[in-house]
Amino acid sequence: MRILLIAILTVIATGCATSYREAGGPGNLGVKATIIDDNVFEVTSRINQSTPPYLRREYSIRKAAETSIKLGCSYFVAVGNVRQSFTQSSHVVNTGLRKLDNGSLVYVSKSGTQYNVVNPSGMVVKYVCFNDKPDTVLPGLVFNAKYVLQS
Repeated sequence: MRILLIAILTVIATGCATSYREAGGPGNLGVKATIIDDNVFEVTSRINQSTPPYLRREYSIRKAAETSIKLGCSYFVAVGNVRQSFTQSSHVVNTGLRKLDNGSLVYVSKSGTQYNVVNPSGMVVKYVCFNDKPDTVLPGLVFNAKYVLQS
């Protein structure tokens, strides 16, 4: 009887969950991508209280995969703004993923903005996409857009 009750509650809870969809529907729930630069974009995922929290991450990653492909990229990583640094320079900036002396990974944009590579989490996540698979990134931090959409 207890197992049946748990199964019924699980069906009810997931039945009320926010489904994967483009934001703009009822209550503005869903996911939305905003392109910020050539290969930098932000994904916002809004879910209701009945949706399990892990789905926010899954929806964000799926939208990032779709957006990466739309931008002509095959791979993407999440980047964080918490400790970003900005050094505007007049000379050519060496863009892309870089491993710092302290072992942390960063993405350096064309303008010289430096973003830390992070695990995607939260309602708003910034992503950077690449045509070629980055070899600097630790396993689990780089996503293959094709495989994300297949799973």
